[in-house]
Amino acid sequence: MNAREAMSVRWRALTAAILAAAAVVAVLAALQIVRHSRASESAGKLSVSGQPMAHAGVSSDHLQLPSCSASLTKSYPTVISISTKSPRQPTFSRPCYYAAAGRNLAIHFTNATTFLSQSGTNLSLIISPSKHPAIAPVKGTPGEFVGIMSRATFVSTPVKAPDTVTFSVPALHRGTYVLQLTNVPPTFLAVLVVN
Repeated sequence: MNAREAMSVRWRALTAAILAAAAVVAVLAALQIVRHSRASESAGKLSVSGQPMAHAGVSSDHLQLPSCSASLTKSYPTVISISTKSPRQPTFSRPCYYAAAGRNLAIHFTNATTFLSQSGTNLSLIISPSKHPAIAPVKGTPGEFVGIMSRATFVSTPVKAPDTVTFSVPALHRGTYVLQLTNVPPTFLAVLVVN
């Protein structure tokens, strides 16, 4: 075999190795997409605590909101503290919050979430009516969500963990609102009952 033929054999072997590596990468990418798709489907059915919902009969076209009963107190507060649970869990520390209707509201928002960055994750608090949440599932497409910020009653400026910021929220009408965060899965939410 002369030098030219030897070089041709090496190029064919190199080309075959590159094609084989590309095939392996394509298979791994396909597996990752399938795993992400399955995770997205199950993410649409998580409770506030991040655990699977106890009842799977509710359509995935709607947010899974926790049940919040009316507060036993006669007066609802005009100052509330809302916080994320921990550095590794971008969930709210409680599933239900309560506030007074028709009065300006002060919210002390503590962002303890650092799971995306050691220097702190930026989160904005979003308040919107529970019937028309600002971040909502795409009907007929489990695991996909759409953000329609015009539905939001209030969107805070970003708060970088581990900071606490106080926001002034204009008076809210009586009703049930959903609390959501930017930069985390929309299934991590809480309910704000305004009465």
